[in-house]
Amino acid sequence: MFNDFMTIKELQGELKLSHKQRELGITLSTEELVVQKPHLNYHIKLEDIVSIRPFEAPKFNRVSVRTGTTEAREVATMAKNGDHYQFHIKRALVHRRSGKAEIGTTSIVVPMRAKYVKRIAAFSGMSGWLV
Repeated sequence: MFNDFMTIKELQGELKLSHKQRELGITLSTEELVVQKPHLNYHIKLEDIVSIRPFEAPKFNRVSVRTGTTEAREVATMAKNGDHYQFHIKRALVHRRSGKAEIGTTSIVVPMRAKYVKRIAAFSGMSGWLV
């Protein structure tokens, strides 16, 4: 059913949550968060998460995201229903089928249930409106 998702081979810490649904997978341990899309994983250490905030989806459903290089571009479709959260991170390891690359400071918008965001915030030591 989830053939396009890449296998997570290394995960530090104790596994706390693993959820896959159509175009998105979330794996959370006590030390790391892995956001999975078909053929792509964002591997984020919880200590590298700077902030998590609600993100209001624009009126259109397609969003174009550019990373540090001109050829790196990703187009995502946003769900009309459901919550989206913007994760601001210091760095992440991006796994693609073609290899791994580290990216610096960036923001990632992820459709996610509030209860999962609360768990991520709790394990990363964040406080505020989420906890």
